Amino acid sequence: MEYKPGLKIIGVSSGKGGVGKTTFSINLSAALYEMNYENILIDADIANANLSVQMGLQHNSITVQDLMLERLNPLHAIRIHPTGLRILPASIAIEKANVDIRGIRERLLPVQETFIMDFPPGIAKNAEDLMKVCDEIIVITTPEITSLTDSMKTVEVARELKKSVLGMVINRVSSDKFELNEAEIRSLCDAHILGTIAEDKKVKRANFECVPYVFRYPYSRPAIDTRIIASRLLGRPYMGPRYSRLRDFLER
Repeated sequence: MEYKPGLKIIGVSSGKGGVGKTTFSINLSAALYEMNYENILIDADIANANLSVQMGLQHNSITVQDLMLERLNPLHAIRIHPTGLRILPASIAIEKANVDIRGIRERLLPVQETFIMDFPPGIAKNAEDLMKVCDEIIVITTPEITSLTDSMKTVEVARELKKSVLGMVINRVSSDKFELNEAEIRSLCDAHILGTIAEDKKVKRANFECVPYVFRYPYSRPAIDTRIIASRLLGRPYMGPRYSRLRDFLER
């Protein structure tokens, strides 16, 4: 994934809900931002919009739905988070939960940058329609067989649409005996594994504070894992911080 001028949409999808897709989208955006890869988060889960809520930006005068209904300039809808991340929010209003956003790519053309698009969960028709407007897809799953099976269906749909699948991310890994290990996942998946992200209470704590864990707890295992994934996407080497375990302990 190299930076090229122009509009680029990277979709973050999942086979089912509850795998940490929105949290990953936010923190991937944060990790890329740290690495000087400019990007904008966009909430495409309009039926259950929560990206902006998770970032503490729930009061938005212009949203993704408004871009579709009123043909507004997307620059007017972008919010700036205190951390510097840019977000194009979706409305949480019930009356806007069914707005058709299949034409979103055309509306984003005035902003010639990279968008990280947070998908609705699953492979329903709306998720498939969003894949069609994306350039590349990342699929996030957890190390449970049900989640992995659903995620492989998502990969298959993306490939049928001739979309580039950058890989799968295995989230919320605790390495206990009740979950699949990385070797088992690789043997089951016909997809590149971008990396794994460790389970950590600090993720929930950072979400409560409306700050990406990459910024709030920079030495935590999930933050380092996410930076490793971002560096792999960019094709850059990543040298983790020195004494990260000690620093992570001191952040508790």
